[in-house]
Amino acid sequence: MTIRRRSTSLLFHTQLDGASRDSVLRPPTDLCRTANGWLVKMELAGVKPDDIAIDIDGTSLHIHGARRDYTCDEVTAHHNLEIAYQRFLRTITLPHPVDASQISLDFRDGMLLLRVQLSKENS
Repeated sequence: MTIRRRSTSLLFHTQLDGASRDSVLRPPTDLCRTANGWLVKMELAGVKPDDIAIDIDGTSLHIHGARRDYTCDEVTAHHNLEIAYQRFLRTITLPHPVDASQISLDFRDGMLLLRVQLSKENS
């Protein structure tokens, strides 16, 4: 997983390889207030941590990447397809600026757990 600070949203949209926002998966996400900031929980079953990127732009967290079908080499025909293998994107706007240097990540059982602390001015 990578975390980057970003100053323009133009960079973010070019990373989607021309895909429209409508064609991008929006994983289910919970946003919970904690004593020191926020906990973001995102359901990303089947996504490898290396396929996740997090960009911070002011009060916005942009979590994006791709869920890939890693078994497609052995498949000879499809009988039923329900899992979406595509790019994903969630933008979460927090009510207060966060300290980008105080972010912790955990990826457990298909859940991304992102803990962000409020900036010192807002704590």
